[in-house]
Order: sequence, then C-alpha cells, then structure tokens
Amino acid sequence: MDGFNEYRTIRVAKVLSDFRTLQYYIAAAPTDPPNMEDYYTEGWAALRQCSLDGQHVLNCAADTSVPQASGGPLEQEKAELKQSVAVAHRSRHARIKY
Repeated sequence: MDGFNEYRTIRVAKVLSDFRTLQYYIAAAPTDPPNMEDYYTEGWAALRQCSLDGQHVLNCAADTSVPQASGGPLEQEKAELKQSVAVAHRSRHARIKY
C-alpha cells in the first residue's frame, strides 16, 4: 500500500460531508423577501428554486450498500472509494439540468 489511498478516502469523505453541509444551507435559504413587492423578482425566484433543489437532493435516497471486492483489503478499499466517487458524481449531476 502506498499510503495515499487512506488520504484519498479521508479527503473524499470530507468532500462529501462538506457537500451535505452545503445542501443543508441551500435548503434553508430564505424564500420570502422582507418586502413582498420583491417576491416575483428574478433574485427571489432563484432563491426559491435553489431551496427546492436543495430539499430534493436531501430527500433523495442514498445507496448505502457496501461493495464487496475479491482480492484482499486493498481491493476492498478501491471498491469503496470508487463507490464514494460514483455517488458524489451522480448527486452532483442529478441537479444539473441540461
């Protein structure tokens, strides 16, 4: 083992944790302006959409299954890291509208 997989795993876990924290902040964004005349302005409409999208991402079910790899602990770590990256990729691209 080269020692890097452990650091990569920790880094991926930290990135995923930061992503989830950001999603909570986005979902908690204010959706009603202090002045109701501004309700239909572009900025407040964008904030409402961000809040809805953030709620959707938080409410999506996550695949929590652990992959099983043959070949020992190193292969198991690789499989788990690949799954973590794939989950992060799917979550990110599920929000993007093409």
